[in-house]
Amino acid sequence: VLAAMNRLSDATAPDGLGAAAYAAVLAEDYSRWTSGSRSLNGKRAWVEGIGKWIGDGWRVAESRQTVIGITIRGDFAFSRRIVEETYLGPEGETSKSKAALVETWIYEKDRWLLLQANVDVL
Repeated sequence: VLAAMNRLSDATAPDGLGAAAYAAVLAEDYSRWTSGSRSLNGKRAWVEGIGKWIGDGWRVAESRQTVIGITIRGDFAFSRRIVEETYLGPEGETSKSKAALVETWIYEKDRWLLLQANVDVL
C-alpha cells in the first residue's frame, strides 16, 4: 500500500511519468470526494484534470506524508494519512497544500489500487 501511495506521488513529480502512470494506480471505479464539495470525481474526470494540470506545466515539487494508519482486511486496505505538497508552476510560481486523506484500497490484478479517497483540506 505504501508503494502504491508513492507511485501516485511520483507520477506528478517533475520527472514523473504523468497522468497515465497516475491512472494506473487507480481502480476502474475510483471515486474522490473533498469535504464540503457537492460532487464526487470519478476516475476519468480526475485523471483528465491531472493531465490538464500537468499539461499546463504544473508538478508536485515536494511531497511529504504522515501515515496515521493502514489496516488490511483481505483484499481491502484502509488508510489514513496527512499529505503536504508544494506545487511548482510553469513560470516558477509555487503553492502549497495540506490535506487529511481517508482512503480505501483494493488488491486486484496483483497490485494495490486506490478505490476511494475522501479528502479534507487542512
